[in-house]
Amino acid sequence: KEYQESYRESIRRVMAFFSGNDKQIIRYLKNEMQHASDKKEFERAAFLRDKLQALTRMLEQQNIISPNQESLDIIGVAVGGKIACVNIFRVRGGRLLHQTRHVLRNTAHTPFKEILRAFCQQYYAQTLDYPQRIVIAEMIDDRETLEKLTGAQFFIPQRGRLKKLLRTSTNNALDALRLQLPIFSRTDTWTTRALEELQQLLHLPTLPVRIETYDISNFQGKHPTG
Repeated sequence: KEYQESYRESIRRVMAFFSGNDKQIIRYLKNEMQHASDKKEFERAAFLRDKLQALTRMLEQQNIISPNQESLDIIGVAVGGKIACVNIFRVRGGRLLHQTRHVLRNTAHTPFKEILRAFCQQYYAQTLDYPQRIVIAEMIDDRETLEKLTGAQFFIPQRGRLKKLLRTSTNNALDALRLQLPIFSRTDTWTTRALEELQQLLHLPTLPVRIETYDISNFQGKHPTG
């Protein structure tokens, strides 16, 4: 039971760290270090001191985005060809923790706002780490539903630091798009050639647009299922 409680506490600390709540972690390490020192467990106290110093150095290296310790997702989108790339700056506790990039396929002829709406709907349905505000370039349809889901407010910056950060996020998405476009172009070429060969082999009047496969299983040579 003691081990289970210790494990739960470790999980809570990890969650607090990735939520940007570094003050809670620092407070815990200081308390544990003092407790170990009072019990004359000097090796453990030194170990905790080293962890505290390493954490402090790492936090000093992180970029401070918001002086009031805001929690933000800054979403930049770039569209080109048949794909779109999304860049997200994840700011927690006012610090830029990291950025993630996503590639969306089959977006040709899809309006920008629809691409952004569909991405947000899927992305925030798969995470529980919701920010206070979601910074975007254009307001999406069905915003109220997503705000109820996440508890976050969608926000379009008009000026200032958030406007600059959104521009940077969009530029990063554009850089990712430039890298991905040649790859998807080659993939499209290979796919088209393969479908043309299949069309010739099967004497099809047009290129196939849908291919289905079935896996047939048998139990001791009987009872086929698929």
